[in-house]
Amino acid sequence: MTMMEKRQKENKYIKNSVYFIGNYLPRKCGIATFTTDISKSIGRQGHIDANIVAMNDILDGYMYPDEVKFEIYQTDQMKYIEAADFINIANPDIINLQHEFGIFGGPAGNYISILLNRLNMPIITTLHTILKKPSKEYIKSYNDLFKYSQKLVVMSKKAQGFCKDIYGLGSDKVVYIPHGIPDIPFVDTSFYKEEFHLEGKKIILTFGLIGPGKGIEYVIKALPGIVKKYPDIVYIILGTTHPNIKKISGEEYRFSLKKLAESLNVDDHILFLNRFVNIEELTKFLMASDIYITPYLNEEQIVSGTLAYALGAGKAIISTPYWYAQELLDEGRGKIVNFKDSIGIEKATIEYLSNETEMNIYRKKAYQHGRNMIWKNVAQQYLDIFNSILSQRAFIYPKKEKYHIMKANYPEPNLNHLIRITDDTGILQHCLGSIPNRHHGYCLDDNARAIIAATKYYRLIGDKRALGLLDIYLSFVLHMQKPDGRFHNFLSYDRNYLDDSGSDDSFGRALWGLGYAMKYAPEWITPIAKNYFDKSLKHIEKLNLKGNAFAILGLYYYNQRFPGATSIKKYIKLLADKILNLYKKQSKPDWQWYEPILVYSNGIIPKSLILAYEVTTNVKYLNVALESMNFLLAQTLKNDHLSIIGTEGWYRRGKKRATFDQQPVDAFCTVEMLKTAYKIYGREEYLKEIKVAFNWFLGLNDKGVSLYDFKTGGCADGLTPNGKSLNQGAESTLSYYLSLLNIIEVTANEMDYID
Repeated sequence: MTMMEKRQKENKYIKNSVYFIGNYLPRKCGIATFTTDISKSIGRQGHIDANIVAMNDILDGYMYPDEVKFEIYQTDQMKYIEAADFINIANPDIINLQHEFGIFGGPAGNYISILLNRLNMPIITTLHTILKKPSKEYIKSYNDLFKYSQKLVVMSKKAQGFCKDIYGLGSDKVVYIPHGIPDIPFVDTSFYKEEFHLEGKKIILTFGLIGPGKGIEYVIKALPGIVKKYPDIVYIILGTTHPNIKKISGEEYRFSLKKLAESLNVDDHILFLNRFVNIEELTKFLMASDIYITPYLNEEQIVSGTLAYALGAGKAIISTPYWYAQELLDEGRGKIVNFKDSIGIEKATIEYLSNETEMNIYRKKAYQHGRNMIWKNVAQQYLDIFNSILSQRAFIYPKKEKYHIMKANYPEPNLNHLIRITDDTGILQHCLGSIPNRHHGYCLDDNARAIIAATKYYRLIGDKRALGLLDIYLSFVLHMQKPDGRFHNFLSYDRNYLDDSGSDDSFGRALWGLGYAMKYAPEWITPIAKNYFDKSLKHIEKLNLKGNAFAILGLYYYNQRFPGATSIKKYIKLLADKILNLYKKQSKPDWQWYEPILVYSNGIIPKSLILAYEVTTNVKYLNVALESMNFLLAQTLKNDHLSIIGTEGWYRRGKKRATFDQQPVDAFCTVEMLKTAYKIYGREEYLKEIKVAFNWFLGLNDKGVSLYDFKTGGCADGLTPNGKSLNQGAESTLSYYLSLLNIIEVTANEMDYID
C-alpha cells in the first residue's frame, strides 16, 4: 500500500472537502497566517480540498487566491447568513473555525453565532484566545461557540486547563494540538548572515506585527550594555505596524522606538524592517539570527505564533513570562525575564553570547521540542479529529434555532449624514433639508447624544471614522463645561456661548454621554470622561425630573466601568428615590405617571428606574418602572403602531391628547425603554414592541410615511398633520441612528429565538 493510499484510507470519512473560516493571507495578521498554514497543511497531508471563508475588516476585501470561496465583511450580519447558505450548498464534510473575538462583528464577536447556528455539518473550533475573566458579553459568545462546536482545539496546556477550570469543559470536548511551525533545519547561522550582508555580526531578532504591547522599547534600552561588550551586535525589528493600530495612531510607536534608539546612541545597531514577510523570507531571517526575543508586556497571551516559529528554528530565546512563553520555554528551552526588565534582557543576552556551549544546549532543546510541532504533524492531528467525528454516524447536531437578527428590510447603518452635519467644532443643530444650517450653531444635547452614537457605532459596526467623530463630539462637550462643573447648552457658529447655564435636561444628557464613553469608548478616553463627569457630581442633587433620569443613565455606565465606586451607587439611589417620590405624589389609578403631563422623552424615566434596580436590586424601582412603562405604552401604542404624544399641547391629565407634531426623539426613547425592559425580563412582547417603535421611523406611524431618507441618510425633524418635516437636523438623525443601533445591539447581543 502506497503512502497516498494509506492516507486516503485513514481519511475515508472526508468525502468532499473541509471549509476553514477565519482571516486569510494576504490580510496581514497572525490569524490570517495561521489559517493559511493550517488549511494548506491539512490539504497536503490529507490529499483533500481545503476551501476558505475569509473574514474581512474592510469593505473592499483583499486579493485572495482561488481557494477563498466566500468573503464576509465582519460587521454585515446578512453576510453571515449568506455564508451559511453558501457553505451548506457546498456541503463540505466538516468546518474548522479559527476563533478570535476581534475578527467577527457584534458585541464580543457574537455575529459568528449567526453563521454557526445555520450550518449542517460538524464544527471544530480552534481557540486563539481564552479569557481568564470574561465579562457577560464574552460568556454569552463563548457559550454559543461551545454549543455549536463538536470539538475545541487549544494550542497550549494552560488553555486546556482554563477550559476545564473556568468553563467546565471536559477532555471529551477540548483537545490540545500545538501551534504549527515550518520545518526549518538546525543550521549554523553564518551562511545566512552573508545573504543579509551581516557576516561577522551577532543578530537579535524580533518579528511580527508591531504595536505598543510588544515591549520592543525594553530591548532597545538593553542594547547599550550589550553593545558595550559586543559591539558587533545587530537588532533586527522585522514587521509592519498592526493595521488596526496604524489606522488609529499611524506609525507613532515605530517612530518612538527610533527616537529612543537615537537617544541611547544605538540606532546604528538596529535595523527597522517595515515589511510583512512570507514564510520563505521569514525562514531566512530566523536561520540568520542568533537570539530571538519576545519582550511582550501582557501576561495574558495564551499562544504566540512568532515564539513557536523561533522555537522550531532552534533559536536561543529570551522572553517575558506571558502564559505561552512560560509553557513553551519550560525545561531549559529558553530564558525568561521579567516584564519591562531591560536589565534582565541585557543579562540574558550576554549570558548567551558569552557561553556558546550553553547557548547551543538551549537551542537543541528548543529544536527537539519543536519537531512535534511541524505543520505536517499538526495537520495529521487535525485530520485524526476530523475523521473521528465523522466516523460517529449517530452524530447528533445541536438544536438549530433562528435568531432574531437585523432583517434585510432595515436600512444598513451609515455615517453619511452625521459626517455632513459635523464640522471641527461639533454637530450642528439644524438643517435646511439635508444642508447644515449654521445660523443656529450647536447645542450640548445633540453632541452628548452624538458621543453615544459614535461610540456605539464603532463598537457594533467597527467603522474607524466613528472614532474621529467621537473625538469631535467629546471635545465639544468638554468645552461646554463651566469651571463650576455645570454646562452651557448653546454655542453659536462663531463659538460664543449663548447662555449662562444650560437646562437640567442638557446637564443630564451630558452625563449620559460621558458615562457611556467611560464604559465603551477606547480606553484612553476613560480618564478624560471621568474627570469631567466627577466635576459635575456636586450638582446632581439639584436636577429636575428628566435631568435626574438622564443623569442616572450616565451614573449607571460609570458604575459599570467602576463598580467599586460606592459614591456612584449612592447617587443612583438618591436620584431614583427622588423620581419614586414624584411618582407617589402624582400617580393615580388612571394616571400612572411622575407628573400631571406627558411631554417629551418620556421613556427615559422608566428606563432610568430599571437601571437603578439593576444596580441596587431595590424592587420598588422596578415595580414603578414597569407600571409607568405600561401606562405610557397604553397611550402611545395604537393599532400595532407607535403614535407619539404631539408637541402641540402634549397630553395633560384630564385633557385631550395632542397627536402632532411627533418628535423622533420620543420614538428613540421608547426603543431605549423597551430595550432595557427586555434586557431584564427577556419577554418576547418587548422585543416585538421594540421593532414596532423603531418602525415608526420607516413609515409605521400615524401618517404612513418614512421619516428616514434613504438617499441622504438623514431623518426628518418631525411628523406633522401634513406629513414629514423637510428638514433633517441633528436630534432627529441621532434619534434614528441610535434606535437602529439599538435594534442591532438587541438582536445580536441577546440572541433570542423565534419559531
